[in-house]
Amino acid sequence: MSNRRIIMLIAFLLALRFATLGLWELTDPTEARYAEISRQIVLKSNWVVPKIWINGELIPFLGKPPLFFWLTASSMKLFGFNAFSARFAAFLSAAGILLLMSELTRRYFQPRQRILALLITILCPLFFFLSGAVLVDMTLSLGISGAVLAYFAFLKEESVVVKKRWSIAVFVFLGIGFLTKGPVAIAVFGMPVFCWHLLFGRWNELKHHAWLLGGMLFLGISIPWFILCEQREPGFIKYFFINENILRYTVSNYQDKYGSGHKFPHGAALVMMALSVAPWLFLAFSPFSRYFKNPIQKLRADPWRSFFLLGFVVNTLFWCFARQLLITYMLPMVPLFACWLALELGDDKNDRPLKWTVTATIIAYLIVLPAGIYGANEYASTAPFFKFMRERHADGKYIVSACRKTPYSAYFNNKGELDIHPKESCDGTIERCLALYPQSKPLYFLCRRRYLKRIPTRLMKSLEIIKQSKAWVLYKRKTT
Repeated sequence: MSNRRIIMLIAFLLALRFATLGLWELTDPTEARYAEISRQIVLKSNWVVPKIWINGELIPFLGKPPLFFWLTASSMKLFGFNAFSARFAAFLSAAGILLLMSELTRRYFQPRQRILALLITILCPLFFFLSGAVLVDMTLSLGISGAVLAYFAFLKEESVVVKKRWSIAVFVFLGIGFLTKGPVAIAVFGMPVFCWHLLFGRWNELKHHAWLLGGMLFLGISIPWFILCEQREPGFIKYFFINENILRYTVSNYQDKYGSGHKFPHGAALVMMALSVAPWLFLAFSPFSRYFKNPIQKLRADPWRSFFLLGFVVNTLFWCFARQLLITYMLPMVPLFACWLALELGDDKNDRPLKWTVTATIIAYLIVLPAGIYGANEYASTAPFFKFMRERHADGKYIVSACRKTPYSAYFNNKGELDIHPKESCDGTIERCLALYPQSKPLYFLCRRRYLKRIPTRLMKSLEIIKQSKAWVLYKRKTT
């Protein structure tokens, strides 16, 4: 494949992802949950303590620092409360990673290696799809990947003045990561960097860091919010650093205030990392297998390839010891994997495997995107129902109650009166609302299909089906 054709492919994929940001509705629970946290920042004008709906009550959300929510809330102030604005921050973070990679590889890679690194990154499924998802992970990856990439430039640069500039960038990116998810950003950055120095013994490089200015910038970015939040919510710092950043990864019950963790067997990170870079496993197997025999000798043979290799291998092994994790935790390693593989493939004259990999992945994207739009609307979001009610009641004079538990997409998309309640039985919700709200106002009930059998026949006689999807049914109270 020619370099020009690869550049055109990268531009096409970026444009495709941007164009699809608003085409599917926000999915429950995570996307709609984070979007609603950001919406509440705008509605309440409270940028210090984000709020979240838990069991029908709006409470402080202290599980993550607010940088991602600030970015998303800012987008909503510009573009309104919609799926596009909610996803725009993640897209900007992905674009920032690619821009940094482009600048770094322009300086220190061969031209062919440079465009391959960008192409491999955007053709890793985890990176492509999370670049348009309302999740903190892409902004966190901007901080972690940005810090690792800037550290690579710091090591490669011969000029002390330029070294210090890249060093400052390292501290700034670490500040971004810390203000997005806390100390995990420093850990995921620091482990492979420490292993690289341990392997090559280049500790003297540390004296060239801009420790004073960089440290001040890091503290200036990351610390003020923690102080303000602790002042408004005493006990926040203890909960955040102990429960969310230590107990979360070491015990099964870490007293999560906002949900429950996802438990996987030890070693699951290996499978997750493989899935994250799935299209490139075949091309990566041969260069990776060379390290199986005499790995230390092979690593020391090329410090720069080893830098990126350690970047994703060390952290993948680190996550293998955790059971509370998600595949999205692998995202910061994807750009490092791409840089390593680009260095390995840059001199390969046989383009056929590359062409097949690229073609198959793009075809898969073009299939998965429409399927995702359909799946989000039919299975994972209540947004189409609220659009339906808005069209029927332009004045917003209607009441809607979600049976059993209110999904976050209902909070985000509702324009009428939402019956907010703690978790309760389906029949309890219907009986309460039928008695509470007058006949003069249209009353709707949104119920998951799997709960329909729990509703007594006597209550169903008071309802009529108005709209339904694969996962949800919208009822309206019958008028007498």
